[in-house]
Amino acid sequence: VVAETVIIKGSVEGRIRGRKVQLCTGAKVRGDIFHASLAIEPNAIFEGAVKHDQDPMADKPQAASLG
Repeated sequence: VVAETVIIKGSVEGRIRGRKVQLCTGAKVRGDIFHASLAIEPNAIFEGAVKHDQDPMADKPQAASLG
């Protein structure tokens, strides 16, 4: 999911990128969240990593792994 504002009321599996991300009561998220602003309401379930990013919408190149 990639959007300026992301409001989750149901279930999401996968990465979320948004300037403002809100997990509402009853939401179930399994995946990483990249955000500038994050709100998690009581009884929302979240499994994953959270990364604050001033510009989470920017398409950044992946780091290369040398073997």
